[in-house]
Amino acid sequence: MPAFESIQHSTAPVETVWEVLSDHEGMPSWARVKSVELEQQGSPDANGVGAVRVLRSGPIRVVEEITEFDAPKTLAYRMTKGLPIKRWDGRVELAVAGDGTKITWRIDMEPDMPAMGWALKRMARKLCEDLAEGLARQADERRGQGEG
Repeated sequence: MPAFESIQHSTAPVETVWEVLSDHEGMPSWARVKSVELEQQGSPDANGVGAVRVLRSGPIRVVEEITEFDAPKTLAYRMTKGLPIKRWDGRVELAVAGDGTKITWRIDMEPDMPAMGWALKRMARKLCEDLAEGLARQADERRGQGEG
């Protein structure tokens, strides 16, 4: 199964990065999605394990379920609908690193259609980089506004 990983650094403390990451409906401010809707709340945290989020970008509608939620260290999710894939698992790990936070975003995926595999792998690699960079940038901005 192809795996893609992006490591970024934020100058914001891990708690601030976690606040940005775990606010699913706030994702459009830093990820390339038009909207995110929480279709089902998790438990015990509304954004935690069992939460189902619907991400929309143009005609694409992706449904993901939160599978791990260990504040402020780890958030993992699985795509359940939206792309021709057998498996798509994302995992974000946050760690204190010097004056800020190390962000490790990993996507493990397996295309459903071999003919489309190369395109989906390319998209997953780019998406992994964009998500980690966007999260770091948004957390840095929030820190700059005095919220971190």
